[in-house]
Amino acid sequence: MQHVGFMTFLAVPGLVIASFILAFAIAAAWESHTPVWSGGVGRVALGMLFLIICLSLILAAPPAISPIWLQYLLLIGVPLIAGFAARRAIALRWSKRSQND
Repeated sequence: MQHVGFMTFLAVPGLVIASFILAFAIAAAWESHTPVWSGGVGRVALGMLFLIICLSLILAAPPAISPIWLQYLLLIGVPLIAGFAARRAIALRWSKRSQND
């Protein structure tokens, strides 16, 4: 049983970080008006998507948060929104700064 706790310990923050990076990468591709799955950003997005699926499977058997739908909402949904919003905020700040120069 010690093994299950350690995997949960690794999977919970990993799922949050991977979800955030996935949304950040997709927002970056969306702003650059390039196809999402092309170039380095696409490789990062595909890698994070694969990681999210694997980590979700680790957390499916013994859920870290019950009910399981709340677990996935908090560990995937919220970081996806935060990552997308963070990338948009950075882009807006950079565009305002470049307009002032």
